[in-house]
Amino acid sequence: MPLASKITGLLPGEKLNLSGWVGSSPAFSIAKWYLATEKPALILTNHLKEAQTFHEDLKFYLQGHAPVTMFPSLDLRPYYHLSPNAEPIHTQIQILWQLKQAKEKGLWVVPLKALTQKLISPKLFDTVTQTIIRDQEIDLNKLINDLTHLGYERTPLVEDVGTFAVRGGTIDIFSPAHDHPCRIDLFGDMVEALRFFELQTQKSVASTEQIVLTPTKHLLWSFLKKNWKEEIKKRCDDGDIPKTERDTLYDQIENNIYFPGHETFLPFLEEKPGTLFDYLPNQTVLFGLETDSLLIQAEKNIEELKRHQKESTSIERMVNPEELFLSKKELESLLSFFPLTDFSSLQTGNSIAVSMETNEFIKNKIRSFTHEESLKPLANDLDEKRELGTKILITSHSKIQKDRIFDLLSRFKLPLMQSESRSQQQQTIDSLFSDNGQTSHIHLLSQSPSRGFFWPEKKLWVLTEEDLFGQKIKKKKERKLLETFSSFSELGMGDFIVHQDHGIGIYRGLIPLTINGIHNDFIFLEYQGGDKLYVPVDQLDRIGRYSAQEGIVPTLDKMGGTSWLKVREKIRRATRRLASQLLKIQAVRAAAKGFSFSPRNAVFEEFEATFPYEETQDQQQAINDVLADMESDKPTDRLVCGDVGYGKTEVAIRAAFKAVLDHKQVAVLVPTTVLAFQHYQNFKKRFESHAINLASLSRFQTASEQKKIVEKIKNHTVDIIVGTHRLLSNDIHFADLGLVIVDEEHRFGVTQKEKLKKFQNVVDIVTLTATPIPRTLNFALSGIRDLSIINTPPEDRLAVRTFVTEFDDASIREAIMHEMTRGGQVFFVHNRVQTIEGMRDRIAKLVPKVKIGVAHGQMLEEKLEEVMLKFMDKKFDVLLCTTIIESGIDIPLANTIIINRADHLGLAQLYQLRGRVGRSHQRAYCYLIVPHDELMTKDARKRLGVIQRFTELGSGFKIASHDLEIRGAGNILGDEQSGHIASIGYDLYVKLLEEAVMELKGEKTAEDIEVEMKLPLEAHIPESLIPDTSLRLVLYKQLSSLRKEEDCKSLHDEWTDRFGQLPGPTQNLIELIRLKIKARALGLSSVSTQKSGFVVQIHPHTSISADYLIHLVRTQPKKFKITPDGRLIIGEPLNSGEEILKKTDQMLSRLQNQQ
Repeated sequence: MPLASKITGLLPGEKLNLSGWVGSSPAFSIAKWYLATEKPALILTNHLKEAQTFHEDLKFYLQGHAPVTMFPSLDLRPYYHLSPNAEPIHTQIQILWQLKQAKEKGLWVVPLKALTQKLISPKLFDTVTQTIIRDQEIDLNKLINDLTHLGYERTPLVEDVGTFAVRGGTIDIFSPAHDHPCRIDLFGDMVEALRFFELQTQKSVASTEQIVLTPTKHLLWSFLKKNWKEEIKKRCDDGDIPKTERDTLYDQIENNIYFPGHETFLPFLEEKPGTLFDYLPNQTVLFGLETDSLLIQAEKNIEELKRHQKESTSIERMVNPEELFLSKKELESLLSFFPLTDFSSLQTGNSIAVSMETNEFIKNKIRSFTHEESLKPLANDLDEKRELGTKILITSHSKIQKDRIFDLLSRFKLPLMQSESRSQQQQTIDSLFSDNGQTSHIHLLSQSPSRGFFWPEKKLWVLTEEDLFGQKIKKKKERKLLETFSSFSELGMGDFIVHQDHGIGIYRGLIPLTINGIHNDFIFLEYQGGDKLYVPVDQLDRIGRYSAQEGIVPTLDKMGGTSWLKVREKIRRATRRLASQLLKIQAVRAAAKGFSFSPRNAVFEEFEATFPYEETQDQQQAINDVLADMESDKPTDRLVCGDVGYGKTEVAIRAAFKAVLDHKQVAVLVPTTVLAFQHYQNFKKRFESHAINLASLSRFQTASEQKKIVEKIKNHTVDIIVGTHRLLSNDIHFADLGLVIVDEEHRFGVTQKEKLKKFQNVVDIVTLTATPIPRTLNFALSGIRDLSIINTPPEDRLAVRTFVTEFDDASIREAIMHEMTRGGQVFFVHNRVQTIEGMRDRIAKLVPKVKIGVAHGQMLEEKLEEVMLKFMDKKFDVLLCTTIIESGIDIPLANTIIINRADHLGLAQLYQLRGRVGRSHQRAYCYLIVPHDELMTKDARKRLGVIQRFTELGSGFKIASHDLEIRGAGNILGDEQSGHIASIGYDLYVKLLEEAVMELKGEKTAEDIEVEMKLPLEAHIPESLIPDTSLRLVLYKQLSSLRKEEDCKSLHDEWTDRFGQLPGPTQNLIELIRLKIKARALGLSSVSTQKSGFVVQIHPHTSISADYLIHLVRTQPKKFKITPDGRLIIGEPLNSGEEILKKTDQMLSRLQNQQ
């Protein structure tokens, strides 16, 4: 009987044991069964990662023929005041909603913890879920109230699932039920339109007839059982929990406050919680991966929670583990209601065995990749099995890798076929399920399951790139950041700003003023001596948020003074000098003759294929840039920027490998011994299969060891030398140096930087920096400095689980021990040197067996390096340190960071510190330890909320990134230019630099004429349309920065889409900006009105010809007059605001056409 028939024939409670399964073959078999039966299926795995892998494998084999969904487990940590991440909760809610729709088709992959977790009950889910349809009448206040009860959070801008925003008659809601947020347009109380919109752009993408508002949480304070207070009191009394804690819990529930750890109370506060079993469709078939071990694990999970409950001092300890999760007995009972097929790799007495092979046999044949015949054993096996009628599929995760494999195997004259389009790839995978089919070709795909397998009986061989070249880590799906971001979105009262004409002042708010009966908004700025400046919102493009390196406090300028103009002019000259120097260096390099390295060959391509990560797009671009530079006959001098773990080292390694293949030596120069050790280890691991002589030179070697290495450098028995500034010593003589790789050049001393210059225009230089730089600086330096920027994070780079919690001994102990049980390490940041030893003693008492190292900035440099090296070498489990953790250090085993008094640190600091963890395949954790809520400032709470909530989306993340980039800009440009950035702010500095570069390159720079539009009309965004001041500021900035007339029309359409029908003053403002753009193009300084018409101030650089102006005055002297100070007076009767705009447009068009 075929396997599919055996599975389908199972009755509820019956179990089929299948053994001998390897690689992704269980996913292949389940996919084949599903295509034959189309019955709903649930696949049970042990862990979340296993579920994710199986989910991807099923999607690969099914190719869109069926919906495949993964129901994620939550990172529930009860008893420690910690809440799981919101994203998987929202995913769970969405899947429950889909299951409620009685969709009989589909497959669900579920890890054990998710299957045993208690959820919102189906009955309550139905009761609270709402549907809104077009043309329905709704009460806006009731809707807002309902959303709050469902756990939605009101925000100025919808940036995340579970949030909503209200702007007049427009409501934006992101319900877990939908993949996109929805916009509701009201006409009175009537729902006029429902549209989904894109989160990144906030623009509508599709209309819909209805939307569904599900709950956002499993536990809703507004829908508890009737006797919830009595239940809490009883449990508190039984557990000797103080009345104060009980009363606090009452207050939080009654005030709808979802505190960290609230999820723990679901089992006894909700009437009757459910489990996933309650939502499954009828006829669901279960599949398990090693089911017996899953049942054992369920029991272990409960036992572990019991230990945590016993240690806990939290009020959550009133809830028992058996209430939170299904016990082994309960799980067995529920499983007995379904037919179950179990896949196992090991054969048992009652199992049906299949004969399969892993692809280890081919791995063992592929040993070394140092010559062109290395893949011959694979080619022979492929040809042999193909001749026997075996279907062969070779898969990879990217087109780049597929093309590499194709090139490598083409040399053996194999009949290869590449499936390029999606339909071709689908057709190829579909053919695997048929017993017949084309076998004359070996198929290559640019998508892949996790692992391959060889099934002799079915004559099927699936080979993945991991099977050939080792484990490959898939890159994280790239996500766009919020495009509407502006530094103004986080502009707060008292922040420093820069006005291009008046200098540095203090932002005092966005205020409405009524002048001559006309109401408009103004930016209120304060300068030295309390002088006030009110800037019209149409001139917001002249203002920027003051950005410089963290900690710098600028001096306020004086209104009407000359000091600001002098500073601005001084820095304008400095940027010209810098641009001139860079252009001179470029010219010298262009004239110099360098060594031309050979193009990629088979050996190099095989080396590329063994890279254990999937290259991100910008990393691949950086690699291509460097190799192209090296292959040219000009000396290379390229700067590669990107955060630690973003893949800079691989760029350097490939450049080094290319140099060694061409028999050249490579020097890798780093500023510290710690980085030397790290780079040496990275290079050593990457080159372990190649006959490359690698050495390290630093002060940690003895004099005799150093002497031997120096001699080897001289006689070319060392190919690659990694070292500190010791490599710049006079006794170092290279036999044939071809490439110098410099890491973090800005951290070298002045003398060392001078010595580095001896390599310029002599050998190829690739410089690496871990501090990101702004794209604006990259653009400004375009054409005079070779830059490659790697911005795409690798796998899970930003998915660090972040908790905000108070200092609690049990929580701290749990955080450290949780990491210890994974074999990892912990950063503990305590930013007070005076009390750091006391904190060490406290940690030592909490976790006595843990080895603790201490590092801070007041230690001697040698001692600090020694501690860091010991931590890297795993001699310490916990590094207790201040915020001096080096930005260049990469410690993959350190996956937990605890930051004490996180409320005292800035957003950029918190962002950078959190970035020290999360560099391996393990989930990383960040604990932000804070005092009780009342002791924190409002700003501190806001910062912590931003870093906890936003990972990739949202203005807070971009602000933190921007602050770090400013630091990076200073590092690249040098100390002198850093001082200039501090003087006038980053944005204005880059503008001046860009102008200087264009001018020196002979390119025309657009004259930035500031046009004053003094028209008597209301032109603003009413507070009734956009209540949030920050968002109005962003929109004003966005509008005032436009430089093309057609962009005004686009912005009008976008705002209408986002906010509904725009009121008159807002439409006037957009039209005013369009006219201002028109006036700027003509070269007008101002356009104003008087009773008899227009007054136009003409700029010296106007595009209007003098002859045309004279012609106007001579032919129509009553209508046109020119005053001695260059003003053009145009007689024109003016009435209403709308007519003023229309006549202004006509007047400007006439001057434009010069007719």
